[in-house]
Amino acid sequence: MTKSLIKFGFVASLAVVSAASVAQTNVHGTTNNSNSRFTSVSGSISGASANGRTVKWGRSSLEFTGQSITANGNQPFKIGQLQWSNGSYRDVNGHLDMNLQVGLDFGSRGGGLTTLNLKYDESKSGQDMFTLPGSASFGSASIDGHMYNVLLAGYAHAGGNGKLNGLTWTNKEGGCDTICLFGKLEPCAVPEPASMAALGLGIAAILRRRRSK
Repeated sequence: MTKSLIKFGFVASLAVVSAASVAQTNVHGTTNNSNSRFTSVSGSISGASANGRTVKWGRSSLEFTGQSITANGNQPFKIGQLQWSNGSYRDVNGHLDMNLQVGLDFGSRGGGLTTLNLKYDESKSGQDMFTLPGSASFGSASIDGHMYNVLLAGYAHAGGNGKLNGLTWTNKEGGCDTICLFGKLEPCAVPEPASMAALGLGIAAILRRRRSK
């Protein structure tokens, strides 16, 4: 597998929030469940259909495979993989929108569902392409007494005939390629004590003004 992981940055407000400590405890979960499946496929390519974790169009297919997860706050964790078999199709240009629902289950600690929108473009040149989503939230999880958002961290090329460049995944006609999806834990923002005190003083001042009227 390619060592590099394509990451996405998330902007956080620093004015009135501070982050909880990074989770050290390993948390176990899974995306290998009935909630992980393609919910729809639509577009200009006729005959495309979604069935469970697989979308098929012509002689091509895209399949999602979930897996068991071990997560902590120190590094991205693998949440599954996509395998693309790019069989030959009619000599036309076409487009498909595929919605992949991924269910991430951490048991009593939390988790949730997210939908990843994958945009596929069929090209006459034979170099077909997926555009991958750049961000997504899988809900939240409670670890060591703190709450964490579970976010999409990025993708990594796992081998085959295609290429992954940022959010663009290409594959030649007749090729088979696989990429891995990664998640990460991000501490939920919590109010700083000074900010909470200032908020309390502001509310008190408003109440005093209302009483004096």
